[in-house]
Amino acid sequence: MTTDRQIAANRRNARKSTGPQTPGAKKRTSGKALRHGLATSYAANPAEAAMIDQLTEQIAGSRKERLALALARDAAVAQFDPARVGRVKAELIRQS
Repeated sequence: MTTDRQIAANRRNARKSTGPQTPGAKKRTSGKALRHGLATSYAANPAEAAMIDQLTEQIAGSRKERLALALARDAAVAQFDPARVGRVKAELIRQS
């Protein structure tokens, strides 16, 4: 059973860890996930999106059910992720 003291301490701690509060701080932190490019969608790069679509069709074959296509797309994206990570890693090393 949680005591009243623990609940009060938890609420005090929660107030300290709610993320950026000011508009300036929110603006500074809003682009952090996109800085390296790993969080961007494959749709942002038309060439990669086309290759993923083509691989999705190859994996799915003649199956056109929604679930089969979704799983095939996940598998296609998983094929491209290691190469994407390698490119980002090489670029980060080059920049440093």
